[in-house]
Amino acid sequence: MMRNILEKTSSFLGYNDFSDCLSGIDDEFLYARALNLLSHRNHSIYEPREMNEDNKKLFKQIFENFLTKYPFNLPNLTEIQQ
Repeated sequence: MMRNILEKTSSFLGYNDFSDCLSGIDDEFLYARALNLLSHRNHSIYEPREMNEDNKKLFKQIFENFLTKYPFNLPNLTEIQQ
């Protein structure tokens, strides 16, 4: 889903690739690689599996950096519910 958000954002902004949305962000190559690898795994939307803690942390970092670069108005979306 994260890659899909980046793909739609890059299309909206006229970029050629989703990774263009990560340009200039620390660890942009790591983030792009992780999104590529984890987006093309054998998974099913009908049988979702929870990500491991390392991947959750990485995706949270990607999302936070993305929102820092593109500060969309997303009220309450970024608050962590515990």
